[in-house]
Amino acid sequence: MTNENSDFNTKIVETNVAIVSNNRRGESDQASAKCKIACIEFLSKIVDDMKKDVRWVIALDSGDEILNEYRSYLSPKGQPGVGDAFLYEIFQRKYTNSVRLSPITPTVEDKTYTEFPDNPGLQTFDRSDRKFVALSISCNKDPIIYNAVDSDWNEFKSPLQAENIKVKQLCPDCIRLSLTR
Repeated sequence: MTNENSDFNTKIVETNVAIVSNNRRGESDQASAKCKIACIEFLSKIVDDMKKDVRWVIALDSGDEILNEYRSYLSPKGQPGVGDAFLYEIFQRKYTNSVRLSPITPTVEDKTYTEFPDNPGLQTFDRSDRKFVALSISCNKDPIIYNAVDSDWNEFKSPLQAENIKVKQLCPDCIRLSLTR
């Protein structure tokens, strides 16, 4: 069952969403019970859509940078958490309609990506999260980046919006702004 009009369904999942949804002790301690439920429900819906072969549910980079980051925190066996089940489904369906693969180009000199915007407001944006922004631009299908507890996405809201990067906060009550910026 493929939904041909679902480009708006394309999602980029920040790694912390899957970590929170696994609900493991000692990981993402700042996540409230409400946040954990929001992440579990969100990823459960993605897993269900992937199983139904809904078109472009999830966007990933074709060089596997995001997938490799997921693998650092999640079990590809699909258990015991919902984040693990999410990773398992990605492995099962990576080359199906459910996953949109787009290239991002790492740069050697400054450890960022060619696709990352040259915006002065994003100069100090977390380098480890730049791959998600680069993918959003490369994807060309107006994906939304989903975040749970990483404050950078909120701290850089204005310059990201200026670059037409859409971010959905699943846990706005858990976002704490850094006092150093």
